[in-house]
Parts: sequence; structure tokens; C-alpha cells
Amino acid sequence: FYNTIYSRAKTFGEVIKSAELGEICKCTTIVCRLLNDTQTYKKEKEERSSNIVNILVTQSEGTVSEEEAVEEVKEMLEKNRRKLLRMVLHKKESSQLPQVCKDLFWNTSKVAHILYSNGNEFRSPEGLKSNINTLFYKPVDLSPTQA
Repeated sequence: FYNTIYSRAKTFGEVIKSAELGEICKCTTIVCRLLNDTQTYKKEKEERSSNIVNILVTQSEGTVSEEEAVEEVKEMLEKNRRKLLRMVLHKKESSQLPQVCKDLFWNTSKVAHILYSNGNEFRSPEGLKSNINTLFYKPVDLSPTQA
């Protein structure tokens, strides 16, 4: 991995300090955070923890419901997911980030999507275990589907 990065930039330090790396890292972090917040806002409300859904509801002073706030956060999530994908797929000669590095950020967002697709998998390890078993051990059904 280091050799791949080093071959594209003069120094590893240039890659670490690049605006491109900062932007792709920021976008990935936002995607992961918003995925978390859309799945954990009820629990975090009980715990009085910060969560963007609860903040939007509170700041609206009653004009925005939880459901509306969740939809707004999902829109932000989709916007940032698309932005991240554009950064990953965009090929430009001036890029200091090799594709393998960009793919790492995209794959990180995909893992977060899997972890939060059916609730908060960090707090329900059985759900995570079930997803892993399905992914690796359940045979794929290749029979033709009937319409």
C-alpha cells in the first residue's frame, strides 16, 4: 500500500497533507456519521447524546418532526455518498491519491452502510453475526425468478 502511494507522490507526507485526502476523508466520515445517526437517534435521545436528527428536531422548535428530520438527514447522506463516489471514480492526472487509496475510503463507507442497514449492528451483535453468516455461508440462489 505504501509503495503504491509513494510511486504517485514525491513523498508520503505530500499525500497526507493533500487537500484531496482531507476532502475524501471528511466525506467518508460524514457518510459514516449520518448512517449512524439515522439508526441510533431514538436510543441517543434517551441517553441525551448528540445526534443530528435530534439536533434538527430541537433547533426547529417543534416545526420539524423526527420523521422529517430523518428524511432530511437521509438526503444529506445521499448527497455526501454521491460526492464520495464522484471523488473515488474521478480519474485525474494531478491526483496524488492512487485508486487503491480511494477505494479504501469507498469500501469503508460500504462497510458502514452494511453495519447500519438494519439498525445499529454495533449494539446488536447477533444481527451482525447473522449478516456475516449470510454473506459467507448461505448459498446463493441461482434459480430463475418468476415474474
